[in-house]
Amino acid sequence: MHTLRNDLRYAARSLRKSPLFTAVVVLTLAPGICWMIVRQVLLVAMIGVACGFMAAATFTSSLSALLFGVTRFDLHTSFSAALALVLAAVAAGAPPIARAARVDPMMALRSE
Repeated sequence: MHTLRNDLRYAARSLRKSPLFTAVVVLTLAPGICWMIVRQVLLVAMIGVACGFMAAATFTSSLSALLFGVTRFDLHTSFSAALALVLAAVAAGAPPIARAARVDPMMALRSE
């Protein structure tokens, strides 16, 4: 967050000096913010997948007893559940990403 604030301050100072440079900064600011949010969403999803795999490895015997047709080390089911978790995380992160993309970078620079 600190580096983002410094980047915005630098862009605001350069707005006074070079309008062309500022136009390039404004055009590249929104995708950078979107990528930052996507990276955070995927990090949380991967932590969830890792914890899920560890829990599944711990409780494999009880899982195979509870679920019909699932063997002890059923990779297809495990990877399907991991994919579903990642897709749900990306779907949950879509509204903040869209909101961040809608922010007018010039307004953000002026408010700084």
